[in-house]
Amino acid sequence: MSARDRWRTLGGALTGRTLLWVAIVVVVLIVVDVVLVAVAVGRTAPADHGTPGPVPTFTSGPTPSGTASAAATPSPTATSFPGAAGGDTSAVTADERRFLSVVDGTTAWRATAGSCSDAAASVERSTDGGDTWKAVDFGSFDLRSVSALSAGSTKTTVHGGVGASCTPTGIASFTSGRFWAADAGAAPATLTDQGIRFGDGTTADAPCTTPRQVVDGDDGTAVVCADVLAWRDGSGPWVMVPMTGLRAVATSGTEYTVARVGQAGCDGIAIETLDAGSITRSSTPTAVGCAPATTTSGAVAVGQDGKSMWVWSGDQVLVSKDGGATW
Repeated sequence: MSARDRWRTLGGALTGRTLLWVAIVVVVLIVVDVVLVAVAVGRTAPADHGTPGPVPTFTSGPTPSGTASAAATPSPTATSFPGAAGGDTSAVTADERRFLSVVDGTTAWRATAGSCSDAAASVERSTDGGDTWKAVDFGSFDLRSVSALSAGSTKTTVHGGVGASCTPTGIASFTSGRFWAADAGAAPATLTDQGIRFGDGTTADAPCTTPRQVVDGDDGTAVVCADVLAWRDGSGPWVMVPMTGLRAVATSGTEYTVARVGQAGCDGIAIETLDAGSITRSSTPTAVGCAPATTTSGAVAVGQDGKSMWVWSGDQVLVSKDGGATW
């Protein structure tokens, strides 16, 4: 066989083998493609997971009338702290909250929160150390509810809902309650159904589910919760201070005056102080005295101006002229 014939024979053999391998590869690719398509169809087909359960719903507080909630998100609650979930059996409702503002040792103002839809708020003034109280007449202002009360020797302001629509309004008197006019000043921090509203119009979620009182001062904001004092500086995080029997708080500048019940050595309302500028979770109040209140359940209010301190518990009003040491 010549060299040319040998090359022709080898070329034919190589061409046949190449075609055979190409055919095998094509068949394998087709099989793989079919398998992949079958798997994809199986994954996208609807699966039977049984009878569907009910769709969970959550609420984060009342939704304003006519406004749909954009997202159903549950409200966070500080359940890691005692009383944060509102477990105190002596908790009061919003319209049972009390306000007490002291002018001096003989004069003070007090108010109940009232309700826009039920019994209206009651505002009274005493000028004889709490022995007698006189209801305040607001003239043309139909005051239905009270959210804040601040009394002074020259000016007294009341913030609350006015009229049938319970419009949030601030009113002031420079005549010890004889005449009243609309007050253009900034409102103090107040509790609302949605949380806390500050004087500049900003809002924040309440640090607990059943807040009793909010006090906004130069050294931060304090909220009375069930067995917990919540405090924060500016818009910082809430510091939750466990404080059993906590009922009310008043501020005297650099200190908070704390009113508590069920404390050792005091059968009435224990009066304590707490540094308002450096509060931590481990802060401990300092005992001052014991107001001999005969009723310690339900709403309690405490007010202070210098050394003059008043406590309102049940139907009883107690007055101290030495910062709560004696009554």
